[in-house]
Amino acid sequence: MKVKALNDVDKGIHYRGSATPNTTLCGMQTAPLAVEGAVTCYRCHQFATGDL
Repeated sequence: MKVKALNDVDKGIHYRGSATPNTTLCGMQTAPLAVEGAVTCYRCHQFATGDL
């Protein structure tokens, strides 16, 4: 699920972690609503594709 992060100064779009629904894949706290659009967080994209 694509979400915004509460503490992201860039206001990017992140992936929510499936094991930890209150945090993004890169470790930020998620905002309550899902969003549309392309993921703009490079770290979340790396985690999602396994390119670490």
